Order: sequence, then C-alpha cells, then structure tokens
Amino acid sequence: MGFRMITTLLISFLVVCACTAATLKSAHAQRKLRTDGFLSVSAFNIKTFGKAKMSNAEVAETIKNIVLEYDLILIQEIRDASGESFALLLDMVNSVEPYGMTISERLGRSSYKEQYAYFYRKSALTLLETRLFPDPGDEFEREPYSALFQSTFSSQSFVVMGLHAKPDDAVREIELMEAAYEDALNTLNNPNMIIMGDFNADCSYAKESELAPFSFYYDSTFDWLTPWDADTTTSRNTDCAYDRIVVTGSLKDDIISSSVYHFEETYHLNDDEMKAVSDHYPVDVFLVV
Repeated sequence: MGFRMITTLLISFLVVCACTAATLKSAHAQRKLRTDGFLSVSAFNIKTFGKAKMSNAEVAETIKNIVLEYDLILIQEIRDASGESFALLLDMVNSVEPYGMTISERLGRSSYKEQYAYFYRKSALTLLETRLFPDPGDEFEREPYSALFQSTFSSQSFVVMGLHAKPDDAVREIELMEAAYEDALNTLNNPNMIIMGDFNADCSYAKESELAPFSFYYDSTFDWLTPWDADTTTSRNTDCAYDRIVVTGSLKDDIISSSVYHFEETYHLNDDEMKAVSDHYPVDVFLVV
C-alpha cells in the first residue's frame, strides 16, 4: 500500500471520527437525529414545577423543547396537585411528536408533596410496568419510582429508577438506594437499570467520604457516571454535583456518553431566563440499546 493511499485512508478515518464526535456534541441542538438503537435518557429537577411555571410562555416553551431532546426524561419536583401543569406539558410535547407519560402518586410526609414523571418518546420506547418502592421503614421522603421500558429498536428492556433525595437526609437515602435497587430487581426482573435524579449528592448534603462505606457507592454493580467535579446547578454561586446517573448490568457496556446539559447555550438564555426554568441542569446519558 502506497504512502498516498495510507494518507488518504488516515484522513478519511479522522474525518469519520470528527463527524461522530461532532454529532454527539451537537446532539442537544439537533435532537431530531434518530438512529435505530440509540437512546437519550435524562433526569431533570425542574424547580417547583407547576401552574406558575407553565403559565410563563417562554419558560414552558423551553421546558417543552428540552423534553423533546430526549427519548426518556425523568422530571422531578412536580408540585401541582391539580395535575394541570404536567398535562399541559404533555399536550405541548405531543403537538410536536407522540410521547407517553407515567407519573407517581404525590409523595412526602408533610403537606409539601412532589411527584415524579417519566416522559418517553413512543417511537423509541414502550412502557411495560412501574414500581414505587414500598419503603417499609418510611425512610425516604419521596420513595424511588421505577419504570420498566422496552426499546422499540430491539428486544432489550431496562429499568429507570428516579430519586429526589431530601437534602438533610441525602446520605441515608443514598445508602438505602441499594435496597430500592434490590426491590426493583426482584419485582421487575431486570438487572439493567439507570438510577438517576437529584440525589443532593455533594457539597454540604453528602460528601464522598460519607458515601464511601455504602455498597451502592463502592460496589462494582453500580457505575456512577456523573463525576464529583461536575456542577449540576445553574447558579453561578454554587458548584455541586447534586444530580447523578448510575447504571447497572449490561447497560454499563452500552454507554456512549454522559454529561450535564447547559441548556442556556442551546436556547441562548441569560442567567435570569435560565434560572426561571430551573436551578438545576439536566444530567443525561446516551447509550445503545
């Protein structure tokens, strides 16, 4: 093989690699890219999600667009007891593309209650079953909510489990996530899980040294994708990796990338406009399923 041919092949290889990297980098800005077997999954704590937020047309439009960027997104901190706000969001999303939704019951020990919701692209995923951790000792403020999905691209199924940890109890709730994992494993019969949400797993709420003794943190069953040096908060005054994604089973071999999504860059928002959407960034994972 001549030098010129080798050079040509090398350049072609580098161009392909560059295009692949560019595709992944631009995936947030061009979520319409649909590739069989490629899934995008996210967890997003939308601060105090309810009627007031959805009555702001600009904020509602940004939230709708963020949902549409993912095949599956966990929305946390839903505060609307009437159900009108998330029903409106689903309608807005479905005006563009068919999505399904499953939502938990209202959770919390006091009058302050929240719900979890999964929005999922129907062309990519089929919802098979849901599971709310029974929490026999009442140790979770908001019990983890799980859903079993099957990819329409293949026969593979997997579980997503969401947690919004109570800040002051974050260490204990993170420790208990192994029990929640075992419960979902036994009831949904699937070891392939994406465990995600606002764990409050950093800064003053949960230090790495406090989590280090827990099997949910150190055991090789659980692969923590979001690093400690990530900042999942939109405030310029904080630098905390509160929001996390953990994967188990064969999904650990299917990861393409994982990131914190700075949505203000995609939608050209200033700080006030960004914070009006949420005080958290979405965290996400892209995988082949």
